[in-house]
Amino acid sequence: MNVRLYAYKPVTEAFGMGKKTAIWFQGCKRRCPNCMSVDSRSLDGGYITDTDEIIKMISANLSLGIEGIVISGGEPFLQDEALFVIASAAHELDLGVTVYTGNTIEQLRDCGSEYTLRALDVIDILIDGEYVDELNDDRRRYVGSSNQRVILLTDRYKDKYDETYNAEGRIIEADVNLDKVSITGVPTRAQREYINSYIRQSEGEIK
Repeated sequence: MNVRLYAYKPVTEAFGMGKKTAIWFQGCKRRCPNCMSVDSRSLDGGYITDTDEIIKMISANLSLGIEGIVISGGEPFLQDEALFVIASAAHELDLGVTVYTGNTIEQLRDCGSEYTLRALDVIDILIDGEYVDELNDDRRRYVGSSNQRVILLTDRYKDKYDETYNAEGRIIEADVNLDKVSITGVPTRAQREYINSYIRQSEGEIK
């Protein structure tokens, strides 16, 4: 089935628990101030691909040593059927699944969507809640703002939870191409401003 993506990265270590394939869904109805992925908001932006192709690429990345996938956005649950398909396939490959959402888990469970509920059944870690810039306090390594919660939906990462998600100090990766600088991870406000001040000299703010 079709899925609209913002970006894809075969391997990253910016989200904890080893190497992961990162997938950013396109489209978000929220307008969080100082969102670091403004270009992922448009519901008709990004590019359309097929979930089968994404699953093939994830499978190929096993040779690169990935232990899981991370899905962010945009808002992944706006395309909840595709989210379910990709997350289910990852589990069949014995990969962990981490998903970032601007919704709370209570909102997701109450939304009444079959595929949202089915997706929750194949997600290991859900990081929920919208980003609040003034609450970006750098106290947790992989969480953007302190209102957001790291929710273990399975026991896959239970033993590593405290050492990973309660650690301080953000880890980000910068990929520099000829016309764009892309940031992977969860930057602090200071990191974001430093990067933006550098990029403003040439092509504009981070995408």
